[in-house]
Amino acid sequence: MISKNVNNLPISIFRPSIVECSKSEPEPGWMQQIPSSAALVFTQIIIGLLRVLSVDQCKSKNIVPVDYTINAMISVMWETVYNHRDCRSTKVPKIYNYVSCADPPVSWNMVLKHVREAYYESPPLSSYWYIFYIASPNPWTIKVSRFFLHRLPAAVTDFVSVILSGQSPNIWNMYSKMDNRLDVLCPFLTRQWKFRNDNILNLWSSLSQEDRDQFWFSFEDFDWKAYIKIIVHGIKKYVFHEDENDLKKALAKNRRLFWLHYSCVGVLIYLLSKLLFSLFVL
Repeated sequence: MISKNVNNLPISIFRPSIVECSKSEPEPGWMQQIPSSAALVFTQIIIGLLRVLSVDQCKSKNIVPVDYTINAMISVMWETVYNHRDCRSTKVPKIYNYVSCADPPVSWNMVLKHVREAYYESPPLSSYWYIFYIASPNPWTIKVSRFFLHRLPAAVTDFVSVILSGQSPNIWNMYSKMDNRLDVLCPFLTRQWKFRNDNILNLWSSLSQEDRDQFWFSFEDFDWKAYIKIIVHGIKKYVFHEDENDLKKALAKNRRLFWLHYSCVGVLIYLLSKLLFSLFVL
């Protein structure tokens, strides 16, 4: 129906990549209560639940801030109507791929590094465990690691909860849902996606400086480290509803989780070495 009316209607196709929290408007880090796909991964990492991540860290990420996306969409609407009014519309609607993987590309390795840096600086008070995860694009590595780091601890925790307090088991179900959602994201985290964004670049070059200042959407000199820090801040504020004044408590809790985590690692290494030693002696 749209194609039949393309000569009579101002039509363009706007295709953004993974839309994340705002960079500036209405305020830095603004997001809905339920985080989007990439922010969901960051959320599970910084609270210590996600310990196995299927991602190729050499591949480029492709996320865009929601306020940049809206500014780009407003600009696309302006250009579409302008071209239609001046009879410059083409028979085939122009496609505007609004992506960040080309201006310039930033790897998932760098993104995850910035997530860890933001976590060490300001960990969430809602953390369940100290940050720790294994990242790999290999499906067998993911399956084996999930068994030992997700399913096995979940089964033990649920068993202890049932025995000690009579509570119904829920950790196993929580990990099942989380792993299923991450499997849906797997193609976007393990593959390299390339999009032509010539129309977006041409649109940006056609804007006046005044319009650019008001509707900024370019990734020229974009500070990804600062933006990842904004995402982590947004998760703490809009997902966990934490107050910035709780930072001292959060840092103290994180230190306890740090020692608990590495104490458990030490015990596991000791038990494993004892087991291997006994097998070797026998």
